[in-house]
Amino acid sequence: MERNADSIRKQAASRVPKRRAASSTPKSAIAATAGKPKAAKKTPNSANPPQREIAAPPTSPTVPVPAELHLTDVAIMRGSRVIQQGVNHQMKSGQMTLLTGPNGSGKSSLLRAISGRLTTVRGSITCTAPILYIGHQDGVSGTLSGRQNLLSWAGMNEIEDAKDKAEAAIDKMNANNFADLPTRVLSRGQRRRFALARLCLGPANAIWLLDEPSVGLDIDTMHVLDTLISAHLGSGGMVMAATHLPLAPYARPQVLALNDTSSDDSQTTKSGAS
Repeated sequence: MERNADSIRKQAASRVPKRRAASSTPKSAIAATAGKPKAAKKTPNSANPPQREIAAPPTSPTVPVPAELHLTDVAIMRGSRVIQQGVNHQMKSGQMTLLTGPNGSGKSSLLRAISGRLTTVRGSITCTAPILYIGHQDGVSGTLSGRQNLLSWAGMNEIEDAKDKAEAAIDKMNANNFADLPTRVLSRGQRRRFALARLCLGPANAIWLLDEPSVGLDIDTMHVLDTLISAHLGSGGMVMAATHLPLAPYARPQVLALNDTSSDDSQTTKSGAS
């Protein structure tokens, strides 16, 4: 009897530690080891293969919005006077428009309105492309060099790879020889090169709004500008320029002629191909 009792006690004592060991295993350890197949059961035809991370179902690719510009019945005022009204025009990727008209007809004002710098009094302007505006003024700081001006502009506009793109732009505009001089000592044409160099840093699908871009440029730099415009149109961009000089004739630009409205506010614009 005593021998049987001792045997039962020994069997009970041997089972208790096993139960405690199993229950004391941390849950984190269980989670970490769960799903790991044992070597003895790992076969090519296993009914329970290791779990794989399931990727989210592919979403449909984002379709880029076509670059377009729509001007609908746009009216612009300067002070208390209407300088243009009833302006209607459309552009799409790869197209260029020349703004023509006498001084005071509102060419610069229309460019500023499209860029968001001037509020229209009637009509609507819809643009689905990034906007890069180069005004009649060069917009460079005289205390900075041309290179510093370009890098500062790139930084404010969060341009990626700004340094490399700026160097390439300076090279394209043939401005290396005076890129490190303060712009206050440069000629008008030299300062203009650094203003136009910003075009090389913008998005490929942008619309370039250019106000008298050729002013102060020599013949060689005008050819460079024509080449930049042709390449931009070829990459799907758009260009609208106010100019009295020939510009990118091989681009076959449309013409948006703004009439002098000083005597008759009811005049409207005309658009056609050159």
